[in-house]
Amino acid sequence: MQSASDCVYSRSMNTQINQSTLDAAAATLKLKWPNAKPACGLILGSGWGEAVADFQGQEIAYAELPGFGKTGVMGHAGKLLSTTVNGTEVFIFQGRRHWYEGEGWTPVILPVYLLNAMGADTVLLTNASGGIRDDLPPGSLMVIEDHINMLGSNPLIGPHNPKLGTRFPDQSEVYDQILRKKLLQAGPTPAEPTSPPPAPPLKHRRRLNNINRWAPTPSACPPSPKPLLPTPSA
Repeated sequence: MQSASDCVYSRSMNTQINQSTLDAAAATLKLKWPNAKPACGLILGSGWGEAVADFQGQEIAYAELPGFGKTGVMGHAGKLLSTTVNGTEVFIFQGRRHWYEGEGWTPVILPVYLLNAMGADTVLLTNASGGIRDDLPPGSLMVIEDHINMLGSNPLIGPHNPKLGTRFPDQSEVYDQILRKKLLQAGPTPAEPTSPPPAPPLKHRRRLNNINRWAPTPSACPPSPKPLLPTPSA
């Protein structure tokens, strides 16, 4: 049985990013796919698993890559697909690891690290998220402008690792504005609500507005002549 001090120590260790594990995963992927040169990556979150149905290519299970392990959430297939979309090589990560799974930050950041190691400079993240606005029914597609970290932790905790960037990366524009505009242009024209939602009481307005900033998908791949992915079902 673990003591209380062991639990605290274990938790603090989980906040550290294991660089040797990241490098081992990148080396393994390059060995398996030596000719892969993705320009863009797509990470599929909850509810997006069927988005890969129309794409063909070679796959590798997350469990074959050091540090990744099996996904712990239903609907996350735990596979990496290398495919081509309109002549552009794209890596599609079918599911991801989550901080709340208790495995630390290393498997959480691994997809983005692998994309960078393989030469990609653009990534599209997707997820399913709840909301409280009456004009946004289930299944609505949205683009994230920003988010608020309320996890009580973040990947910057611990000694600075120059391989992962600057000590304090710029957070003023986490999701690229130009790519967000391209994503909106590539998608369907949003319907105008019949009437604006009623304003919340003043004492609650700031809290609700902050929550409303949470929306399903950030960033974007360069647009193609037709949408990159089929619209998921609600």
